[in-house]
Amino acid sequence: MKQFKLKIHPPSYSDELLIFNSSDLPEVNIFDLLKIYHCDSSPTDSVLVQVNSLKHGDLPKDTISVESSLAQSFGLVVFRDVFVLKTEPEMRQSTCLRYRSRTSTSVGVICGE
Repeated sequence: MKQFKLKIHPPSYSDELLIFNSSDLPEVNIFDLLKIYHCDSSPTDSVLVQVNSLKHGDLPKDTISVESSLAQSFGLVVFRDVFVLKTEPEMRQSTCLRYRSRTSTSVGVICGE
């Protein structure tokens, strides 16, 4: 688990749902699941986002950016500290949706626990 500062980007900035510097999370690979939640919240109040790209983001160290409509849907607040951890898929009931960026044809799976 690592602490990051949360930024939010509009779909016009990037087609990616999640942007981070790969040097901040060197153990993360494409298709891994990252659990994201506010530091002052319970880990059960989290969102799981699948990594679709390892492009090096143009962000300050220890900062991640989440696409704005995703952040709004799951109650993520800009400039708050969040924990990010790589997680394994779990076979349990959660709220999942297929998410399509408005400006992209890519589809991701996002789960809120």
